[in-house]
Amino acid sequence: MASFNKVIVLGNLTREVDYRSTASGKSVAELNVAVNRRNGERNEVCFLKVVAWGRIADNCRQYLGKGSCVMVEGYLRQDNWEDRNTGNRRSSLSIVAETLQFITSPRKGQSTAAGSPDRSYGDYGRDSTPRRYSESDCPDYRDEHAEAKANGYQPQPPESEAEDDIPF
Repeated sequence: MASFNKVIVLGNLTREVDYRSTASGKSVAELNVAVNRRNGERNEVCFLKVVAWGRIADNCRQYLGKGSCVMVEGYLRQDNWEDRNTGNRRSSLSIVAETLQFITSPRKGQSTAAGSPDRSYGDYGRDSTPRRYSESDCPDYRDEHAEAKANGYQPQPPESEAEDDIPF
């Protein structure tokens, strides 16, 4: 059976970026994104957890803040664990970011830095225990063109429109 796991969302950060490093020094950032959907007269809001790794995580830490609008492209990942307090099985669904575009920066007065008002959306879906990330959680990013580059391939710039043989 074929399967396909791809997600694209556009929304606003509901809090500041939660940035950490693994034991080996790999960067990881957790983002909480609110996505709105108009349903007749009502607005439906979906709160999503996004996990970014490496360079994407570093850029999120540097450039994003609460209220920033981002477009995330990635895949869904489900984590399962046993709750330490109750012993019950728990699970969490998150988006692992493969690409992330910064649409807008935080609006003035929306950062939760010291002295700024906190207009958070609440702790929806946030587990009280911080997630511990390891190298095995990190997606394996491969250079898709590594083999072609090793064989001497050099990408060519696109031809200009003036050189096209289009009759109109």
